[in-house]
This record gives sequence, structure tokens and C-alpha cells, in this order.
Amino acid sequence: MSSSIDLKPARIDTLRFCMREPCDRTRGHYRNLGENAEMIPSDTLVIAEKFSLAMDIANAIAKPFRGNPKDGYLTADSMVISWAAGHLIGLVDADIYDPQHKRWSIGPLPISPDTLRKDVVRDKKTAQPSKSAARQLKLLGCLLKSAKTVIHAGDPDREGQLIVDEILERFQFRGEVKRLWLNAQTMSGIRDAYRKMEPNHSRANLLAAAKAREELDWLVGVNGTRGYTVLWQEKGHEGMLQVGRLKSAIVGIVEMREAEIEAFVRTAYFTISGKISSSKGGFSAGWRPPVDAAPPRFDLDGRLLDRAYANSVRSRTEGTKGTITVADTKKGERKPPPLLFSLSELQKVAGAAFGLSPGETLEAAQNLYNKYKLTTYPRVDCQYAPVEMWKEATQVFTAVRENFGAGWSLGDQADASRRSRAFDDSRLEEHFAILPTTTRARVADLPGPERLVYGEIVRRYMAQFHEDYMYDSTSLEASFADERFVTRGIVPVSLGWRSLYPTTADDENEASQGLPPLLLGDAVHMDEVAIDDKVTSPPPRFTRTTLLEAMKNVHQFVTDPGIKKVLKENKGLGTAATQGPTIDELVDAHFFDETKDGRTKVLLPTPKARAYTRALPPDLIRPDFTAWLEDKLGDVAQGKLSKADFDTYGRRFVQRLVTGIKDGSVAAAMPTPQELPPAVVLKRTRGGGTKSASPRKTRAKPSGSSAGQGQAAKSTAIAPPKVVTAPSTVPAAGSGSPTATPRANPFALSKTPKAPSPRPADGASSAPAASKRVGNPFSLKK
Repeated sequence: MSSSIDLKPARIDTLRFCMREPCDRTRGHYRNLGENAEMIPSDTLVIAEKFSLAMDIANAIAKPFRGNPKDGYLTADSMVISWAAGHLIGLVDADIYDPQHKRWSIGPLPISPDTLRKDVVRDKKTAQPSKSAARQLKLLGCLLKSAKTVIHAGDPDREGQLIVDEILERFQFRGEVKRLWLNAQTMSGIRDAYRKMEPNHSRANLLAAAKAREELDWLVGVNGTRGYTVLWQEKGHEGMLQVGRLKSAIVGIVEMREAEIEAFVRTAYFTISGKISSSKGGFSAGWRPPVDAAPPRFDLDGRLLDRAYANSVRSRTEGTKGTITVADTKKGERKPPPLLFSLSELQKVAGAAFGLSPGETLEAAQNLYNKYKLTTYPRVDCQYAPVEMWKEATQVFTAVRENFGAGWSLGDQADASRRSRAFDDSRLEEHFAILPTTTRARVADLPGPERLVYGEIVRRYMAQFHEDYMYDSTSLEASFADERFVTRGIVPVSLGWRSLYPTTADDENEASQGLPPLLLGDAVHMDEVAIDDKVTSPPPRFTRTTLLEAMKNVHQFVTDPGIKKVLKENKGLGTAATQGPTIDELVDAHFFDETKDGRTKVLLPTPKARAYTRALPPDLIRPDFTAWLEDKLGDVAQGKLSKADFDTYGRRFVQRLVTGIKDGSVAAAMPTPQELPPAVVLKRTRGGGTKSASPRKTRAKPSGSSAGQGQAAKSTAIAPPKVVTAPSTVPAAGSGSPTATPRANPFALSKTPKAPSPRPADGASSAPAASKRVGNPFSLKK
């Protein structure tokens, strides 16, 4: 193959005809491609998910290249590289199927076309088809006409698969399509992925899962948002009540926790501890209740509630002699290094260590991957890496040490020949864990968040090449007058990987006290017994970080044993790519008020959120439904469940949702403006901390503001007009947004001009029925 070839005249003519502008810049010969010459096929079009990725691909496999990025493509030899800008195509609005859907009413629901159509995405500001997206689509259509082979370079995830595939489907491309699966956006990572490309149809199940998710969210958003908005405004509220899967469930989790806190009754209880001596040394131990401990003297968690009983234990044991009944010493116990970072684990650590929000951590990790090429793909759920990546440890060590320079503080004990449990091909998922790359860049020049996040990624990686943390543990139990006192001691033998975490608290949650070498039957003496007065505490309010952890472990909020088991094995609520940003969006949309509670910022549900959870059906508020759907989407992606079966689940759920809207049960559960729940207030204490106070009674405010936040919540959305039965310009729900219309900020209850809102004369029931569940969403039975 010649390394100096003109683009074919047919392609130039096609481009000129389609774009109505000269394409002469693509003429001419190109310089020798050197080492990459044999890698460049002819008649090939690369479609990247975004411009920055297209440039990286061009630099990795197509240098030298020509072209002006403003034209939407680059050329090198007979390869053309172009790009999308996220989704260029989205599901169309409901009124495209029937103009009557421009009027929002309950009668036509459910809106459920047999086949959902797509078109150019809409501009979020103008609500009109995006001109830039339309232009880039037109260009891609022209390029596809003369391409024989397409290289699919979408991001290596569900949405990345859909973004490029929907372009190929729109223009009915029938040539060869290869999938460039990029886990590392470095030059070597791109070249390696290029050599290992597979046919795009190998990701057909992933595409099916992406379509299933998109279509279900459209159906839920369109039908739920329209139906609930009509009922919401009939109750006297203003604005729009948008309905969607993920955000609704997250709001439900936070509101559920707040309800637990409000219902919580503080209870006094007592703990007992003793100072014990022996001929071999002394130690402290805690009293353990008897095996048959039961109410009313003890609560269900075994806490002692009876002060007189505590005094009795002290009087019977203090100053007495006892015997060691358990003496168990384990030498050389091991604790391996923690697994590599998934995105959620990274967000958890960065939040606790640096106060970064999940969104800030994701942005920093994304920049480290896209912009600086210092780490691998960040939007991952997996904490394992391929054995092949372990073999590159020596090169990575050299790179990261150079990157930190004089700031390197992780020592020189890492052993590249040591392979931790994190490098295991059998545990790999769609993506592997977040790793540092061999790219060189001065860490001191990175922005603050990127520097901090990169440091933690490197630290976790280096820990894999250190010895296990080794320690000796001893458990002792002493008996005094038939009362048990228990303690455990840990003595580090070799810090191993823990030498990289000098400020980390003991993972065992035990005092690292060295216990005397007591044996079974040894005599001991109870020198002193102390009784501590305690008070039970309500469950803590969520922070952004702990809410992220709750989403990951959503099974904890589920009571059904079968669903609980499934969800425990699943990745939780949402995906690594959506969890953090969704929390940030809910804060920005004033569903949560972020308030300082001592040194911690906690999330309080606003009146808007509390009314929202009372209005929506349990199936949308319960986290198990959305998490279960994510699990099923995972099954579709793995080929375990067909898209058709998933669609059946989804459409039957939408039918149940609409049934609740039409039979009056939803309206019966909706509060009026006067019945809106009060704002949550944290009462300041003298010590500077806070404690829960009775909810503050507030005047009912329009749904476009959040009472109790000090000021009206400002909406950045385009406010939908009041829902009326006469023809109006209400924006149609739908498009490509996960929660209905892109013409308003998801979940924003924007303040709008007041207008009469009579009951839609479309056959909907006007007689409210008793509130009831919408039905089991997990059943395929009609």
C-alpha cells in the first residue's frame, strides 16, 4: 500500500455536493507515515464520540493528518476521522406522532408508539433542532456514502455504543464496522486497541441494552410527566412535575431517611467497662450482656436499658477475682491491599479525604483520562485489572515517580514482581479498574482536584505491589461473678501496603493495644468498673458521598428477600457514569438543600422533594425498582435477557403507572399547596454542632421555589405554560432526555403565570379513589 495517496475524487465530489462548500483542502499528497503506515487501511472512516478523542486517535494512528477541525473532519492518507458531540440523535417528542399530543391531558395516555422514532437532538436553550448537531450529522452522512469501513470509536460503555451506532443506523451504512474499545486514551493505549479491534456486532447486546434504557426512560418520562403535571396543577400548584426512574428513586432514599429521623425516639442506655489486672499485665475490657438478654431490660439490639441492672453488675464484679475463659491468639494474620479503584470507590475516598463531591471527582478523573492521559477510563464499576496490565508495572513505576518528582512520598518498597489479587482476568467486567498510565506530566502543574485524585489513584495502584499488612491478634474473655468482659488487641508485625497510608485509622476498628500473654484459666482481678450513660442516635443524614455509597448498596433499603439478593449481587442504583452527576443535578434543582451539620455538609430534602415523594407512586420512589431495572439492563447487555422481554416489562409498568393516574389514586395522594410538608431545620447547639429540630412550619409557596432555603429556588429551566384543556403551546415531553422533555430542567417545578386549570375534558376520572400501589413491576403477568 502506498503511503502517499490522494483522497479519491468521488469522495471529494460527494463532500462538496453535500456540504455545499469547497473541499479542496482534502486534495494533495501526504508525507510518509513511517511506522504507522501499515496500520492505516484504505477507504476508512473513524467516528469518535467527541472531538478531543478524534484528535487523540489522529495523533496515535494517523499522523501526519490534515484538515481544519471547524470543518468537522480530518484526513490522513485514505483515512478520514470525524466525530459526534455526544448524542447527535434523540427520540422525538410525543407530538411528532400525533399533533394532538401538544395539548397535555390524561385521556390519550398511555402514549406508547410501537416503534419510537429518532431525529436530530434539540438545543436545550431554544428547544429547536440543534443546528450544530444537524450540520455534523449531514457531514457524517456524506462521509459514510464513500466509506467502505467504519471504525466505531464511541466511549467504551453503553451510551458510547449507542451514540455512534445510531448514526450508522440513520444512514443505513452497510459496510464493515470495527469497534475501537479504548480503556486508555494514551497513544500506546489507542494503538493497542487499534490492533485488537473486533467486529462491531460483537457489541450488539450492549447496543440493545442502551436502546432499551433510552426507550423505557422516554415512555416513563412522557406518560408520567404529563399525567402527574396535569394532576399537580389541578391541586393548585404551578409548574411541571417531571417523572423519571433514577432521580425519583434517589429523592425517595433521602426522604425515606428523613422520615426515619423524624420518627426516631431517643432512648437512654448504658455501657459497662472494666479495668482488669493480672500478674502478667493489665488491660481494659467491655461487658457483654447475657445470651438470653431480652426486653424490657434490653432492647432488640442488646443494649442495656436498665440502670439498676448496670449498678448490680458493677457491685457484683468490682474488686473481685476472676478467670480468663477465652484466650485466643492468632499470629501472622494478613490483610491484602484494597482492590483497585472503581469510580464509586474513588468518589467515596476523595469525598472523605478531600471533601470533593462525586461530580467533582468524576470531572477530575475524566480530565486525567481525556486531557492529561495520566489514567485509564474512569467510568467503571470494576475493581480488577487484566494480568497484562500487571506486566507493565515497571514502566508505570518509572512514569509516576518522574511525574511526582521531588513530591514523591510513596517510598521504594514496591515490587513489580508481586501480583495482588486485583490483577485477575477471571474477575474482569466490561471495563477494568482505574489505573495510572505511563504518560509523563508534572503533577505539580495539575489543577488541585486532578492532583489530589491522581495521587490517590497512584497510591492505590502502588499498594498492589507491597506486602500484605501483617499483625497478631488476641481475643480475651474474663469471667467475674458469671459476668463476661471481652477485649481484643492487635499488634502490627509488618505494615506492608499500610505504610502508604500513615494517617489511616485501624481497619479492624479495634484499639491496637498489646494484651498481656494470658492463658486459659489464668487469674485476673477487676480493679474498677465504669458505667457510661449513652443515648441512641438517629440514622445519619446523607452527604453526597454517603448517598453515593447508599446507591451502590441499594439492597440495604429493600425488604423483599428475593429482590434484596439480586440487588446485593448487582452494582446498585444507576451506573458509575450516572450516579455522581445525578446527585449533583438534584442539588442544583433544589430537591436537596446542602447544609452544614457540624463539620459535615448534609443533604436535607426540601419541601419540593417531600411533596414529590408523596405524589409519585411507590414503584418510582422505591430504589429497588430502578436498581432492579439496571440489573435487567445488565442482563440484556450480557445476552441473558432479550430486549423484547425487557420492553415487555417496561410497557406493562407504564400501563400500571397510567392506571394510577386515571383511577384517582394518584390525585388522592397529592398534597395541595397548603398541605405541603414543612422544611427540615437543623437546630444549632452551643457547641457549634447541630441537632434535629421539629420541622419548621412554613407558608405554602409555589412549587417553583423551595421553602425554608432562605430564598426562592432559582430555576434555570424554560418554564412550561400552565396545563389547560384548550390547545396550548405546552412543550411535548420526550426527545432523548432520560426523563422526558429537554425543554425544561429535569424535575424543575418552574414558576409560571397563574391560569385556570379545569379538569381535562378527555374522559379521565374525576372521582379520587383511595391511594394504592401501582402493582408489582417485576411480574410479567397481566
